[in-house]
Amino acid sequence: MWLINTRTLTLEEIHNPSAVKYAILSHTWEKEEVSFQDMAYLPKAKGKVGFAKIARTCEMALEKEGLEYAWVDTCCIDKTSSAELSEAINSMFQWYKQADVCFVFLSDLSPQTKPQPSSRWPFHKAPEDAAILSSCKWFSRGWTLQELIAPTYVKFYDASWQYRFTKDGEASTLSAITRIDYNILAFKRELTSVPVAVKMSWASRRETTRIEDRAYSLLGLFDINMPMLYGEGHKAFQRLQEEIVKETNDLSLFAWLAASSSKQPYRGAFAVSPSEFAHCATLKQKSSMDIILTPFSITNRGISFQAVVFVSMPEDRCYLDLNCRTDGICWSCGTEHVIRIGLQHTADGWVRKSPTECWLIKKPATFSREREICIRKQVGWERSKVISKFPAHSFRVNFDLETDGRRIIVSPQHYWNPISRSFAGEAFQEDFVATLIIPVTQPTHHRLMLRLVKYLNGREVTGK
Repeated sequence: MWLINTRTLTLEEIHNPSAVKYAILSHTWEKEEVSFQDMAYLPKAKGKVGFAKIARTCEMALEKEGLEYAWVDTCCIDKTSSAELSEAINSMFQWYKQADVCFVFLSDLSPQTKPQPSSRWPFHKAPEDAAILSSCKWFSRGWTLQELIAPTYVKFYDASWQYRFTKDGEASTLSAITRIDYNILAFKRELTSVPVAVKMSWASRRETTRIEDRAYSLLGLFDINMPMLYGEGHKAFQRLQEEIVKETNDLSLFAWLAASSSKQPYRGAFAVSPSEFAHCATLKQKSSMDIILTPFSITNRGISFQAVVFVSMPEDRCYLDLNCRTDGICWSCGTEHVIRIGLQHTADGWVRKSPTECWLIKKPATFSREREICIRKQVGWERSKVISKFPAHSFRVNFDLETDGRRIIVSPQHYWNPISRSFAGEAFQEDFVATLIIPVTQPTHHRLMLRLVKYLNGREVTGK
């Protein structure tokens, strides 16, 4: 970690930053920022507009906080080194957390006029105006989210570097602006106790200059480490979700909703961006007794885990309960409800159905079954259109196949849905032959074999 010596304004490499006290700056990047290379020649660095922030940070760190070191992201990371950049991004949350003080510079917050006496606030400064603060671009940037949450002691300054307030003193106002739980900002609740979807919702309205940074800026919130691959675009956010799946079995990761303008009827398990979690800020987990303890596994087919899938008949609506619910009114549909997602079985795994809608259930499920399911990670637009051409299922077997605990043998297996006991709708797209071998224990101890055939002209033949 490179730190700025607050006395000499030169960079020093520190190999054990946890043993050093330092101040850290949180700000939005402007024109003419000072780079790591610029700091090698101070006269050149001082000629750039961005150096003023560095100098003021060092001055306040030394004179007001008595700190010998400071860290500023523009000049303390050698961005020409991919290894150093990756290390810095993966360490950023911890660096802000370990800082003795974090100075937040709101470059577009106008200096405050001298406060007038007020009968309402005779002894204390009046609270900051949330509407004015929320217009500051600092609150809309992706990287500043972790810079608000991680450090314990945060001091905010306006455009003239006039001190305005601390995170602790205005936690309620900051919570109202950012939708972050007050108890998180006040360090009264562990970050690890917050559902994945809720943390994603905090980033839903924030933007970054590079698409990949929408994912990379969230690594610390989820305690995730992963390599930086600039150029991968939206795949970065998918990789982040894959890493989250490896660390937790929190089903709220799948609680996202696609934009109402989306015309794609089927999607995979993963969201395409944090913006799809915008409605999840009030989500809460149900009783810990309901939490699925079965671990997730990721393969090239998708995400596999043991789950209870509910089925409503005769509509043949399959859905998954995500073990969470809204805490009050849902910001998307305006009702209070359990969080569920619709599912449909296809020849290449389960997919998410109607991803733009809250999955509301007007009557109890007809039945439910616990099975290992595999949900595709992503479903493209073309694949979604193909799925839409076919019904939810083709053949259905309408009698109990597992009363004695023995499972039937089905071929082709990838078309078979053991939950609804039917074959996927894609069976209608070509000549289809299926075989079911059913163990019969009484009275013959023989096996019953059904051979099902689907012809292109629509005729169905069932034989024994």
